Amino acid sequence: MSFITKLKIKNFFSIQNSVELFFDVDNYTKENYRDRCFNFGDNYFSKVNSFYGANGSGKTTILKALVILSRIITNELSNNFPISFKNKFNRKNINSELAIEFILDDDIYFYEVVFESEDYKNIGIKQERLFINNKKFFDRKRKQINIKNKELKDIILNNLSKKSLIQEFVKFDNNLFKIYNFFYSIKNTTNIRSAYITNLGVQIYDESLIASILQEKDFLALKKFIVNFLNSIGIDIIDLEVKKEDTLKIYTKHKNKKQLDFRLESDGTIILIKLLMDIYFTKKFNSILVIDELDSMLHTFLVPAILYLLRENNIQIFYSTHNIYNMQFLTKSEIFLIEKNIDTKIIHLKDDNISKPYENILSYYENSAFGRVPKIENIYTKILDE
Repeated sequence: MSFITKLKIKNFFSIQNSVELFFDVDNYTKENYRDRCFNFGDNYFSKVNSFYGANGSGKTTILKALVILSRIITNELSNNFPISFKNKFNRKNINSELAIEFILDDDIYFYEVVFESEDYKNIGIKQERLFINNKKFFDRKRKQINIKNKELKDIILNNLSKKSLIQEFVKFDNNLFKIYNFFYSIKNTTNIRSAYITNLGVQIYDESLIASILQEKDFLALKKFIVNFLNSIGIDIIDLEVKKEDTLKIYTKHKNKKQLDFRLESDGTIILIKLLMDIYFTKKFNSILVIDELDSMLHTFLVPAILYLLRENNIQIFYSTHNIYNMQFLTKSEIFLIEKNIDTKIIHLKDDNISKPYENILSYYENSAFGRVPKIENIYTKILDE
């Protein structure tokens, strides 16, 4: 069991001031939909976390915070620090900050990082702290870390690089290894890639990448999972076979077991196969899934099916979307609405007093009861001649 309980963001991409998100649920969800929650002690947290808002409101910024953390924590090279993600509309002397609280197995972790900057560029780590079960494990600024190997500790703390202390000490502590794997999975399963650009379509290297994974004997269960899920939603693929030079052949339910080249399959099906692989590896690494524009290539009715699949496998997902019609399949605790004027404002629907938790959320949103909708007024439509 692994999931995130809260996230704090400051001076990061489109977010100027500090925002804090809590992923706990309301009493109605806890009492009526416990299968949609993680339980830790007396607290319940949502498995599904969706972010709605107009274009440019800051939905993806929240997801990028999780991706940046995953890249910072798994950064193996001192000179491979991520590109700048500081808000260029804020005062340049304000540092970017990220903090996250999460549960791994039965332990609670809190990690925060403050980035060193020059003007509007982040160039390294200024401060980071990690707490495990409310006990401080390390403090970068004070050069404190709770490990027994004093010689190793002194060598690293006296020669701090751009790498996170989690990366520096991961080989010497089992707790840090669990954290590393958790964030390593986020980095490799999200569709927000290394340049923090969302990959929404089919890529030229997809076939060879999928083939290289499926040809491994360890992943026979992965192929079975993909085929079974596709069949359960009416896609008649019965086998994926790896050929020479990392090419794939698809077999369908046909009298003669019809064979097709993978690249001739529809983009929507390929995107779905890639998503199912990401879900499989998220489960395998006991991590969470971060997806930007989840419904961009999926049929509207498929999104609830994917969310059901995730809930049944106890996988927490954070995703952005414009598909308001899927609100009818979500509880108020599973919805965040985002709006940006000068700064980003976020409302967790469980905290609003406008609607009741059992009412149709979609009808309220369609009538702008919550705000957080595109402002379309006096549309400019004239195309000028040069």
